[in-house]
Amino acid sequence: MPPTRKHRKSKDPEVRLWAKHTGESVYFQREAQVNFWTVLGGLAMAALLTQLSPLLKELQESRWYLLLYFVASILILANSWVQTAWGSLAMKWPISIASTVIVLFQMLAEAIQCLLVTNPAGWLAAPGGILLCALALQAWFAISGAWKVFLPATVKRFKFMIGVYIFFLFLCLAAALELYLVPSQTGELVWGLVVIALSVAALYMQHKGMQEEKKELGIP
Repeated sequence: MPPTRKHRKSKDPEVRLWAKHTGESVYFQREAQVNFWTVLGGLAMAALLTQLSPLLKELQESRWYLLLYFVASILILANSWVQTAWGSLAMKWPISIASTVIVLFQMLAEAIQCLLVTNPAGWLAAPGGILLCALALQAWFAISGAWKVFLPATVKRFKFMIGVYIFFLFLCLAAALELYLVPSQTGELVWGLVVIALSVAALYMQHKGMQEEKKELGIP
């Protein structure tokens, strides 16, 4: 008769290796995710760099304002990496199929956006995918219990940010539709200034939120 499950465990305790390294497994999962997201961010940056030659040609034709979209792309990539890395640290995200697939599609949308810096209408449409993924990720956090480590006031702030994401989503899609239907250099310039302002505001909001979470969770 083969040994029972209980007998096997007592005879060979090393079979339960993961049960002995719970803390280490959390750290490993966090590091693995941050490394994965860093690689994806590097690929998106590489996609942006491929647009330098087309961008220089556009600059020679007096479309200098396309630099606004180029700089905004860099700021968006920086903010995206900070959000995911900080979320992994503060919320101790475990590796999961749901969160990994969502972030993968989000980074794909960011890479596509980087490829469209000389096409403002397309560039403005790309955040639609980015923001939809951000909303899906927050929904997953709420369902999976990742918000439980925060105070009710912080969770309320998260819900407010979801409203901000939805507003930005419709704003970007409306801007993309306007430039697609009524293309003009003036419109591209105005929306370029808007996206720069929004990108800087998003970085500031992320910084402010991180400072508040540091105090709340005791993170140095």
